[in-house]
Amino acid sequence: MVLEYLSFRQMVNCMRISKGWRDYLSKIPKLWLHLDLSGARKPVRRSFINTAFKRSEDRMTRVTVHRFEHMDVLKNLAKAAKHLSELELISLPYAASETLIEVVKSSARLKKLVVHAETTPGAIESVLRERPELEHVAFHAVLPTRYTMKWSTPLPHLHTLALSFTEPVPGQQLQLSTLLALAPSLRTLSLTAISAFQWPTSASALPLLTSLTLHRTDFQRFPALPPTLQFLSLENSNGRVQLENDDVPWADAHLPQLTHLLLSGFTLSASKFETLLDCYVNEQGQVVDYTLGEATPLQYLSLRCQIHGSLFKGADSILGTSPRVLTPALRELDVGATSCDDDDIECLLQRETGLASIDISDTRITGAAIKMLVDGLPGLKRIRADNCTKVSGRDALEYARKKGVVVGFQMGEQKGGRRVRY
Repeated sequence: MVLEYLSFRQMVNCMRISKGWRDYLSKIPKLWLHLDLSGARKPVRRSFINTAFKRSEDRMTRVTVHRFEHMDVLKNLAKAAKHLSELELISLPYAASETLIEVVKSSARLKKLVVHAETTPGAIESVLRERPELEHVAFHAVLPTRYTMKWSTPLPHLHTLALSFTEPVPGQQLQLSTLLALAPSLRTLSLTAISAFQWPTSASALPLLTSLTLHRTDFQRFPALPPTLQFLSLENSNGRVQLENDDVPWADAHLPQLTHLLLSGFTLSASKFETLLDCYVNEQGQVVDYTLGEATPLQYLSLRCQIHGSLFKGADSILGTSPRVLTPALRELDVGATSCDDDDIECLLQRETGLASIDISDTRITGAAIKMLVDGLPGLKRIRADNCTKVSGRDALEYARKKGVVVGFQMGEQKGGRRVRY
């Protein structure tokens, strides 16, 4: 029971204690069902893979590959491991895309594939074509190319997809609308580094997503979003959408179930933010408000945006307008790099929230704001206040520490000074 809590690397180290330990551990098959090489510090030998598979009594279900260059052994393992359902490749030998396709093709019961090594778009297409039964697919280092993706194979079981490009690629090459139409069961989608982003204009053309992450994305306009979303993280890298004066596109996001929202790189006004959270476009094309109790309150909010107006002060404040934001359900708040100051914090504390963590880094708050947060939020556990240049001295930090609140406070290098860490 104790050994089951150890990592694979720790368990292998235990085999070096004595011959008795080695013999005992080698005869417990369930300790070898997950071949995890993520902790390898030097190249792994061929013989180790063969020995580990024998110790699992041919019942290995998960394989994590790192620092292993013998792809022929990996291909043979994929054929022999009849119960292999999860494969994670942290590193691969150079130009191993063809072998990756062969490994996937050999894994008849593979359901989850995660690749951290560099991969070509063509290899991704081939993987999905050879193994359409996959449920979870993630490629974290997709190489840029002028190649246009040609999605053709239905993916009826795919519920999680992550594609992260190493450099921005045009949205036209991704052919996202075609891909989404082939994956009706998709629930979690994560895309990184898309320029000239192309997205279906109607939420009815989207699968019933519950989690959507679009980072380093060049938005043409705010995207239409399905009403099933619970987690939304958007990072805008395009200036044009920031100049959008029309609030109506923000209502194309129908988000009554949203509990986690992260926005970065947008220019926000109170009307845009209220439209996003409290309005939607109905079947008649009219912008209408949610009825009382129809929309859930937010639990996590991060705004790394340019704010027009105040955050908390006044009736027209960004976060004080929508009834979904400053509620007892709100547990974490990130307003770093905004115009937040001590007056904003004082207005925040006039609302009842359940905050346990707040990030006010790169803002204009002083030590007085930290003390106000500690005294005004009984459930507060963490404050992040990096690069808050108006916090002078350690008084507020010590005060928070004595009250049981952890304060992260790190100052970057300033002109004429040196780096200071508290």
